[in-house]
Amino acid sequence: ADPNDQKMSNLQIEELRK
Repeated sequence: ADPNDQKMSNLQIEELRK
């Protein structure tokens, strides 16, 4: 699991938490 994947997921999570 790369740390970059977590950053990309963070963006998607923020959109879902909108």
